[in-house]
Parts: sequence; structure tokens; C-alpha cells
Amino acid sequence: MGPPSAVALGLRASGEELTGRYAEAVGLLAILQGPGTRDLPPGHPSATSALDEGRFLYELGFFREHYIAGLCGLRLDAAEDRLLRSFFQDLATAAAAPRGSSAIATSTPETSS
Repeated sequence: MGPPSAVALGLRASGEELTGRYAEAVGLLAILQGPGTRDLPPGHPSATSALDEGRFLYELGFFREHYIAGLCGLRLDAAEDRLLRSFFQDLATAAAAPRGSSAIATSTPETSS
């Protein structure tokens, strides 16, 4: 099962119109990630970190459950699951770090051989 179609999402537009809307959305994201972020007031949460750590961890867990396990049908053993969760934690920590810092962890969890 692939992603939902435009019709399933309730969008009644031609392929050309959807392509235009997609291009517009990507353009807005580029503005938000560049000048939009640079021009935020100094006290704004998005001016200091890229993502909220807890929310990002929730999204990564949702991805693990619904895409990796659900849609793809992949089952991880305990060691693989620990490694993936540790990686997700590292990503979330780095995303929540102050902008301009390098917060990617260099350690990995112990795995049994």
C-alpha cells in the first residue's frame, strides 16, 4: 500500500494543479527554513533549535511502528531495536540542540555477539 492519492485526501485538482501546489509548498518550506528562520525574534523557540526533542522522538517512534513494522512488515530483534532507538535518540538530541552546534553523539549501545 502506497501513500494516499490526492483524491483520497479530498483534493480535487488536476495533475498539473497538484504539481503547482506541491512546488508552492516546497517553496514555502524553503523560505521557512532559510530567511523565515533567520528573521525570527531571538526569543522564539524555533530561532534557537530545529526541533522539539520529545515531539521528534514521538514522530520517529510513529515511523518505526507504522512504517517499518506496519507497512514494511520488518521485525527487529532486541539488539536491532535498541540500536534503532539509540539512533533515534541521537537524532532527536541533535535536532533539539542550539542552532549551529554539533550535537550528534558518537557512542553506540553495546550489542551482544
